[in-house]
Amino acid sequence: MREPLVWRAGDGPLADWLARVDEQLVGPQPRGYALWGDRTWPDRPYGRVLADGLTPAALAERLTAEGVDGLYARTTGGATLDTPRLEIAMLAEPDRLAAPLLGAEPGGTPAGPVPLVARVRTPADLGAFLTRWAPLLPGGVPAFDWPDDPLDQPLGATVLHLHDSLRLLLQPLAAAEQRGVDAATRLLVDLPAADVEGHAAMLGSAAVLAEHRPRTLGDLGRWLVDLAELWADPAPLPALGLWQGASALPCDTVAAVTRIDAGQPRLTLRRHGHRELTAQGPVTTFAAWAAPLLTAEVHAAVRPDGRKKLLRWLERVERAVLDGPARWTVGDGVPLTTGQLADLLAADGHPDQPLTVAHLGPATLDLAAGRLTVTGRRDVPDRPKQ
Repeated sequence: MREPLVWRAGDGPLADWLARVDEQLVGPQPRGYALWGDRTWPDRPYGRVLADGLTPAALAERLTAEGVDGLYARTTGGATLDTPRLEIAMLAEPDRLAAPLLGAEPGGTPAGPVPLVARVRTPADLGAFLTRWAPLLPGGVPAFDWPDDPLDQPLGATVLHLHDSLRLLLQPLAAAEQRGVDAATRLLVDLPAADVEGHAAMLGSAAVLAEHRPRTLGDLGRWLVDLAELWADPAPLPALGLWQGASALPCDTVAAVTRIDAGQPRLTLRRHGHRELTAQGPVTTFAAWAAPLLTAEVHAAVRPDGRKKLLRWLERVERAVLDGPARWTVGDGVPLTTGQLADLLAADGHPDQPLTVAHLGPATLDLAAGRLTVTGRRDVPDRPKQ
C-alpha cells in the first residue's frame, strides 16, 4: 500500500511528490524551501544552507542531483501550538562521514489544507481533525462520528509524522498555545499510518481524552466501565459492593489515559504524596489487567517496618493482580517467595519510605519504595523433566 507522505526511487517523479506534499501540508510559502546539508561531525553538526528560495521543482532537481533515493515528510511541534514545523527528510540517514545528510524546510510555518495542529474542545473536534488527514494516509480514514460534549479542559493536538506512523500529541490547550511542544503532555498516541482508523477508534470519548478525579473506588470503577464499553471489551469488571465502593482513594487522585501504543493503553493515577501508579496492557483484555485497580490494597502505602503486616499486604496484592502466589525479584537478585520478600523488606525496611504498587500489567506488577524496585510475576510451577 503506497504511503502518500513517503517517496522512494521508482515511485514516480520526485517533483510530483514534492508538489503534492507542498499542496496538502505546506501551503503558500513566498520564501520557498531552504536546502540544508554539508554536515560534518563534530565541526558542523547542523550543516549549512546549501540553497534557499527553492520551488518544489527546483528542490527536486537539487535532491535528484545529490542521488537521494528516499524521502519523507517529517512534522514536529513548534515553540507554540500555531508554529509547527515540517521537514523533507531522508528515509535512511547515511554515514555522515561518507555521504551528505540532506534536509529541506519551507521558509515559513506550514499552512496547507491538511492541518498539523488543532484545538480540541470536544471529541468531535478531534475526529474532524483526524478525518482531514485522510488524503495523506495509505488507507485513508472515515468521518469519525464522535460526541460533541465539551471537555472540561480543552486540548491542543499536534500530529508528528514519523514515516510509518502518526504520533498524536495532546496537551492542555492553554499551555500548548504558549509553550508548544514544551507543554506537559496529556496523552500520547501512536497511530500506525496503515491503520489510523482502527487505532483512532480508541479515542472517541471524554473517558479517554479528559482527566478524572475519582475520590473512591466506586468513582474509579465507573470510569473503568466507561473505558471498557468504548473499547468493546466483553469481559465484565468486578462489581463493587456499597462498602467496597466507598473506599477512599489517596488524596487528590487524578486518573487519565496517558499513552496508547500499538493498541495498548496506559492508565496513570497521580496521587498527592504518593508515587504515581500506572497500569498497561492490550486493549483486547482491558478488564483483566485493569480490574486489580478496584482493590483497595493496590492503592495503599505500607511501611516495611513490621513483617506480619507487610506479608498480609503482599499476599493481598499478589492475589488481586496475579490471582495467586508471586515470584519476586529485587533488582537483579535471585527470585524470592512472598515470605522471603517480607523477611528481606522488614529487615532492611526504612519507615520513611512506604512501599506502594507502582505499575501493574498482565501477570506482572512492580512495587516501589524510594529507589528500590521489586518486580512480581505469577509463580508458575516448574514443569517436570521428561
